[in-house]
Amino acid sequence: MHDTPAKALFKRDYRTYSHGCIRLARPVDLLEKFSKIDTGIDFDEAKKILDNDVHTRLYPKKQVPIDTVYLTIWVMRNGMVEFREDLYGYDTLQLACQKDHFQ
Repeated sequence: MHDTPAKALFKRDYRTYSHGCIRLARPVDLLEKFSKIDTGIDFDEAKKILDNDVHTRLYPKKQVPIDTVYLTIWVMRNGMVEFREDLYGYDTLQLACQKDHFQ
């Protein structure tokens, strides 16, 4: 997971322009959340580093588990159902596994 210099890509409907990376639209928000979980990350100091555009590694004191969920269909808060193309073919794989499991 990382930021991207190509911010304009977030405005596109079709955004699969990476090589398996997860590009974050709001990486500083994620950094702030991590700093609340791990006292080893000083959010204000980290922001200064980012503002100076210097590549610096942070070494958190805690491991933070991250679950990545790939969805092609979901329900919005307003009740509308959103559908997206299954770019990686995971729906087909899940349906095949489900079919094998319930037979």
